[in-house]
Amino acid sequence: MSGRSRDVHRATDCSRRGFLQSAARLGGGLVLAIALPGFRTDSRAAALASSQLNAWLIISSDNSITILVDRSEMGQGVYTALPMLLAEELEVDLSQIRIAAAPAGEAYVNALNGGQITGTSNSVPEAWEKLRKAGAQARSMLITAAARRWRVAPSSCHASDGRIISAQGRIASYGQLADAAAKLPVPKEVPLKNPVDFRLIGRPLARLDTPGKVDGSAEFGLDVKLPGMLYATVELCPELGGKVGSVDSDAARCGSSGSRVPMPVWIIP
Repeated sequence: MSGRSRDVHRATDCSRRGFLQSAARLGGGLVLAIALPGFRTDSRAAALASSQLNAWLIISSDNSITILVDRSEMGQGVYTALPMLLAEELEVDLSQIRIAAAPAGEAYVNALNGGQITGTSNSVPEAWEKLRKAGAQARSMLITAAARRWRVAPSSCHASDGRIISAQGRIASYGQLADAAAKLPVPKEVPLKNPVDFRLIGRPLARLDTPGKVDGSAEFGLDVKLPGMLYATVELCPELGGKVGSVDSDAARCGSSGSRVPMPVWIIP
């Protein structure tokens, strides 16, 4: 984790269930996930907490929007590029969202790398469709919730700048519609925007992780301090070609503060 920066709203220290429980305490809202092929899902948002999940979108009743990013930000810009994919389809500006780091788990495996890995320059290609689909699904659910509230056809409503607007001029924010939208089935098939209509993707935009790195609020792996925390180092064999004969790792396993693991016994050819 060394060198990995995280937003102040990160969620790396909790499980997916804990993350959802924390989100629920924000006052209710829409929690949307995309399921990986082969994993069980449920069509209702309330059941998604126990599903194997990939990308998360949380819209709270206070109009806050949180996007959970499942790749490590190491200076390559994924904390901006990946939220941009979802925000494009959701019809919100990047200034309207917050970023949270995804916890460890099978749901966040990079399908192109075969593990929960950030590398080989494939974060955007791997997320291109699934994150856009997440934004489009949420947009569709919010439109449906607004149409039911106003008793109009969903086709007469459209999303714009974090709001749903009807042909009759009615307006509701995403936060106002979030609870109702969360009770709707997640649509399986949703149309994605035509690239000619992109407002964010493909345009130069300010990176979301820059302010925290400039003002010192960004937290890196080396900044983390936990009670009883131990530090590990790699012990290299003093001779080329040597192998580990034995090592006592009990101290490391018990996690006692201040304990040191005895030096390994080497077998030198």
